[in-house]
Amino acid sequence: MFVGWDWGNIGHDVTVLAPDGAKTDRWALEHTEHSLTSALARLRRHGTPESLPVAIETTRGLVVDRLLAAGHPVVPIHPNAFNAIRPRWGAARAKTDAGDSFELADYLRTDGHQLRVLAPTNQATLELQALIRTRADHIEARITAANQLAAILDAHWPGGKAVFAQLATPIALAFLERFPTYNDGVKLTPAKMAAFCRRNAYSGRRPAVELLERMRQVPKPASRVGQPVVRQLVLSQVALLRAIMRGSPIWRRRSPRLWTSIRTRSCSTSCHASGWSTWPRSFAKSAPCSNAPTPPTTWQLKPAAPQSPEPPARAAPSASASRSTATPAKH
Repeated sequence: MFVGWDWGNIGHDVTVLAPDGAKTDRWALEHTEHSLTSALARLRRHGTPESLPVAIETTRGLVVDRLLAAGHPVVPIHPNAFNAIRPRWGAARAKTDAGDSFELADYLRTDGHQLRVLAPTNQATLELQALIRTRADHIEARITAANQLAAILDAHWPGGKAVFAQLATPIALAFLERFPTYNDGVKLTPAKMAAFCRRNAYSGRRPAVELLERMRQVPKPASRVGQPVVRQLVLSQVALLRAIMRGSPIWRRRSPRLWTSIRTRSCSTSCHASGWSTWPRSFAKSAPCSNAPTPPTTWQLKPAAPQSPEPPARAAPSASASRSTATPAKH
């Protein structure tokens, strides 16, 4: 038996086909706990979960997790590949939920031996993927908020942007909170600037006189927006940027424990094979990797490429051998 699952955020459609292509069962369900539980129970009427592979157009999500937890072999179908083979069921390429679930099941029935089963990912890898994706989102949000703050300053107070090298730093944000407008900054003296730097633990790479000179060299603003409005714009954007920056250290506190708990060799092999050169990107974007065996099924699957066995440890050379060797061995 072969199952096609057309998923959505509101509703789903499921079709079960017999080995000869006859439609055995089909139903639509809502995206609710009761409907998902009933659908998994209804699938069990057609056989054990291990013998009921499910084709679906995604590799992650709540439905995939529930199917894997129930024991079904999940076969992810890329949407582009699925769209390319639609003409086999009709030249019109008609797209409906019922039609998609049937075509997914039929594609799995005829080409299942060419497709790969989604192996369950170990918990440590899942947690690391989630943290790295969140970290990437934080970085993107921080860059966006910093660019928005820079645009506000360019329009209403260019000098506030020029004092420190980067806006997304504690010292630059503290300066803008204390002096959010041109009228606030123009009253600064070297003594006041030096006192501000001491209070905020400035690294001291640039003296206060040089910092003030940077601010005064920038052209004065000619904006017609009032200073109270500029103050509100700057302070609100600074608060947003501070909130984003406060969330970033969460990843740094939890990631070291997760790094050490992952099976480094097996995961790094598949990650490097996917073409990514750095681990964070590979874990965030590549397909999940795992040592978990594929669930046993009664249908043929395309076997995964065998991994080369790990070479045996080389014995340490003796002192005499090392002296007689002209060049060191390459590892």
